[in-house]
Amino acid sequence: EGFPYFLGIGFSTAMAALVGQAYGRGDMARVREVVARGRLLITALLLPVALAFIFIPHLLVRPLTDDPEVIANAVRYLRVIGYFEIFLGWELMFEGVFTGLGHTRDYMLISVPLTLARWPAAWLLAITFGLGTPGIWWAISVSTLLKGIWASWLFHRGAVAARLLMPREPQLASLQ
Repeated sequence: EGFPYFLGIGFSTAMAALVGQAYGRGDMARVREVVARGRLLITALLLPVALAFIFIPHLLVRPLTDDPEVIANAVRYLRVIGYFEIFLGWELMFEGVFTGLGHTRDYMLISVPLTLARWPAAWLLAITFGLGTPGIWWAISVSTLLKGIWASWLFHRGAVAARLLMPREPQLASLQ
């Protein structure tokens, strides 16, 4: 899973720079274009990864170990997270988008509650519903899905989007 995560981190960094540059110029059309292209590209790059995790996880795991129990658990893990890898990319990409817009608080209000919700959700799924360790994987994956969708919605919809994309007056640093 390291590959898709670090790909997402790279996109986050790139989006922060590209969105911040366009936003700083007051070019809101370019901001929207960068975000649209970024989401399309991260989706295109993570789709084959997601499909590999879902359909051929054993081919990814077997070169790393010959322990049948480890292989079985790793295959189950990759199949669970495979359905959510694209949303991991969106989650990380939009973190960079909000950083570039200077609206890190908005993203924090998405990320922190959903990350904290992983604990009770994991407990509920793993212990209460008896799913064991896969319940933890599902809790983390569903929160990733929700973060990716919520961040995308926040950027694109209604008054919130208008506020996010409203150009601000440049702030000059005080030398005092």
